[in-house]
Amino acid sequence: MSVQTAVGPRGRVTIPVALRQQAGIEEGDLVVLRFEQPGVIVIETVQAVRDRIRAGAPPGEYDAAAEVRALRDGR
Repeated sequence: MSVQTAVGPRGRVTIPVALRQQAGIEEGDLVVLRFEQPGVIVIETVQAVRDRIRAGAPPGEYDAAAEVRALRDGR
């Protein structure tokens, strides 16, 4: 789905109801806006960002802090 809307005073943009429903964005949800390239801004829910990051993480028990300590200590 694609819709057109205008940027209002103070830079505000309204996301139409149909688009919010399709994206699963509800009133009060936190969203992240990310610059992609000139003319392109991506809007994601915080949960969608978390899910995307977790999907790229190694499977199983992964201790990132231990890995950072090992790198720091030269192991």
